[in-house]
Amino acid sequence: WEQQYRIAWESYVHDCFRGSDKPKDQRQRALVLALSEQSKPMEVSAVTMLTQKIAKIYAKLSPVVVFRDLAELYDANLITKDSQGYLANMEHILAFRPRYIDDNATDFAQPSAFE
Repeated sequence: WEQQYRIAWESYVHDCFRGSDKPKDQRQRALVLALSEQSKPMEVSAVTMLTQKIAKIYAKLSPVVVFRDLAELYDANLITKDSQGYLANMEHILAFRPRYIDDNATDFAQPSAFE
């Protein structure tokens, strides 16, 4: 299930940016996908160094752009933030997961993220 979950997430992220060739959207998509590989929240200073691709993209831009991109991704519910930093909001797609019937229950059950 974990592999399917990751594929579904990556597909969802690509769908969110489908049809746009704007540099901003390409940059933000790359940032979300890079954050998706992290298991812990990342501080802003570390976000721009997640991958060589991300480092290369943000090296040419003002630090304000990083904050703006993170704010837009947060507003789009693609990332979360807490006191430790930013993380991809992969749990967001669980709402789209089909429900299954538990043989021992009389109602539908929603499985956890990594069953």
